[in-house]
Amino acid sequence: MALRFSGWIAVVVMAAAPMALQGDVPREADGQRGAIKREEAAFPVLIDHIRAAAVSGVWQKGGWSDPIVEGAIKEWAEEAAKLTGQARPDLPAGLGGVKAAQANQGKLSGALCLVSGNGTIGFVDKSVILVDGNIKIGFAWDCIIVARGAVYIAHGDRNVVMAGHFIHVSHDGNHKEGQMQGSLLMSGGVVNVSHAKGSVCSAPTMVRISHATGVTFADATNVNAGFLHGGANRDIAGLKLRAAPQRAGNPLQGRLNVVQVAKGNDSGVGAMAVCEDNGVRFKIRPGEQIKDGAGKPIAGLEVWRLSFVGEEFALFSSDREDGGFFVPKK
Repeated sequence: MALRFSGWIAVVVMAAAPMALQGDVPREADGQRGAIKREEAAFPVLIDHIRAAAVSGVWQKGGWSDPIVEGAIKEWAEEAAKLTGQARPDLPAGLGGVKAAQANQGKLSGALCLVSGNGTIGFVDKSVILVDGNIKIGFAWDCIIVARGAVYIAHGDRNVVMAGHFIHVSHDGNHKEGQMQGSLLMSGGVVNVSHAKGSVCSAPTMVRISHATGVTFADATNVNAGFLHGGANRDIAGLKLRAAPQRAGNPLQGRLNVVQVAKGNDSGVGAMAVCEDNGVRFKIRPGEQIKDGAGKPIAGLEVWRLSFVGEEFALFSSDREDGGFFVPKK
C-alpha cells in the first residue's frame, strides 16, 4: 500500500520513529457463518431491514430482533476486539440488553435507536444506533453505529461505525491520556479522522487522517496521512466482514458537477455544495432540492436533495439512493 502525503502537511514528524507498515496480511474469507449466507447479509440488505423496522416501529417493542442485524453486530463486535487487540466488554454484541429510545436527545446509555432521515445525539454509550440516513453525534463510546449515508462523531472510543458513504471523527480512541482505544471505522467511500489512536480504518475512496497513532488501515489503497506518531501503524488486506459497506456507487455521477464543498461551522451554518452547469455556478444548502442557477429544478433530479455536508464531502439523497461527492480543497 502506498501512503500519499497531502500538500497541506508542512512537516511530517517521526524522523526518529518512522511509521511501521506491515505488508498485506491476507485474511480468510468465511463464506458463511451461521444459518444466513453472507450474500444474504450485504450492506444494502441490512439497510433494507433497518428501514423496514424504522417504518413499522416494531423496534420500539421490547424483545425486537432481526437475524440480519444480529449476525452483523455479533461479527463486528468480535472483529473489533481482534483487530484492536483489546477486549470490548461494553460493546453490544447483539440487540439483547439495549432498550428502545429516541434519538435527538441529549444523553443515551444502553439504548437502541432506529432513525429515518437525519438524526442527532449529544452523548451515547453502550448502544446500538441504526440509521436509514445520516447521523451526527457529539460523544459516542462503546456503540454500534450504522448509517446508510454518513456518520459524524466529534469524540469516539471503542465503537464500530459502518457507513455507506462517509465517516468523520474528530477524535477517535484518545479521550484518555496515554491510551489507544480506537474504533472500527468502515465506509463505502471516505473515512476522515483528525486524531486517531488505535483505530481501524477501511474505505475504498480515501482514508484521511491528520494525526495517526497505532492505526490499522484495512483494504485502504488510498491513504492520505499527515503526522504519523508511534504505535505500529499497519496495513492488512482481505477484511471481509458480514454486511460491511461495499464500495459506494454514485447514481448522480455525470449528472451533477460538484466543484466545491463548505461544511460550515459546528452548528452547520454556512454548509453548502457549489455546483456548476454550463459554466454557471449555483449553491445548494442542506435539505434543499437540486436547482440550477436560475432557481429551477434540474430535470431528472427533482427527487434529490443535499442531505449531508462534511469535510470536503457532499451527500445527495433520494428516498432510497445516495450519491456522494468527495471534493478536495484546491
